[in-house]
Amino acid sequence: MTPQTFIIQQLKELLNEIPGIIGIRYGISAYTGSHIIEIYPEETYYNNDDYIKKEIAVTEQFEKLFPGEELFFITGDGLSKVENPIFESFVQTIDNLFVEKNTGWYDNYKQDIIVSTENYNYGYAA
Repeated sequence: MTPQTFIIQQLKELLNEIPGIIGIRYGISAYTGSHIIEIYPEETYYNNDDYIKKEIAVTEQFEKLFPGEELFFITGDGLSKVENPIFESFVQTIDNLFVEKNTGWYDNYKQDIIVSTENYNYGYAA
């Protein structure tokens, strides 16, 4: 397993496990070769205990599996940024719709999913 495959797998799990995350970007620094993961919003990054525990667990596991590699989690208020993402997933709210956008190099496609938050009453349809 490569570091990139491991990280993307963990990010997908993170998205499924932590409901407060609305965006993730992952890339490799062109200057240092470090793996950098941006988490949004800042409130989740700083204040969500479940997220913080998962970040620590992922970092510890990454260090054991890939001792020569570096992994950093950051958020939007830092000086570092992911310039050329390998993987990203963002959920945007537009009126009462959530739009989820996922891209990834590993499967070479883009996927857009629109999920309505409306509750429809189908009682009269019968």
